This record gives sequence, C-alpha cells and structure tokens, in this order.
Amino acid sequence: MSGTQCVAMQQKLSGLSRRGFLSGAWTPQGGVPDAAANGTVAIGPSCLALNRVVCRSCAEHCERHAIRFRLAPGGIAVPVLRIERCDGCGACIPVCPTSAISMRAPDLVNEEAA
Repeated sequence: MSGTQCVAMQQKLSGLSRRGFLSGAWTPQGGVPDAAANGTVAIGPSCLALNRVVCRSCAEHCERHAIRFRLAPGGIAVPVLRIERCDGCGACIPVCPTSAISMRAPDLVNEEAA
C-alpha cells in the first residue's frame, strides 16, 4: 500500500469505532457507513431505569456516549438518547437485560428529525 493509499484509508476509518470495525460495520469497498443509513436505537417502556430500577448497561457499552442518564425526581436516573451521537452500531442492544432497546429504521429516524 502506498503512502497516499494509507492516508486515504486513515481518513475513511477516522469516524469508525473499534467495535464498529470488529462487528463488520466497515468494508473496504464501502468505507464507513453513514449513520443515517444504519438507523438509530429506541428505548422502550420495559427499560429497567424507566421502571425505577437502577440499570445503566446500555450507557456503559456505548462508545459514542449516545446514551446518558439524567437524574429524575425520586433519585432514579433515566436514559436520555442523543440521536445526533448514535451511529447505529447496536452495541447497547444485546446488553439490555429486558430487551428494551431496539433499532429504528432509517426512514423513521429521518421523519422524526424533520
């Protein structure tokens, strides 16, 4: 690989997380996928934190810090999803003990943003 090819490859990979690379979110032909093409996650009502049980598994596994917890009245922190930071990697989905997190289709994400 030449020097210019290495620089081009580094530029393509600059927005990709380690988890995204290992999960196959990058291909040599396609480069880094657009976040809008992947969709984003949604947190459903079965979330433990929304039901006043302490759980932060999703935020602990989110490399982009798209899921944060905000203290709510009563002392239980609730999840807050920052869609602009979510790249749709899905790392939060398998770690949720109640399967409260799901992937939303890209068209739904774009409609809500409008």
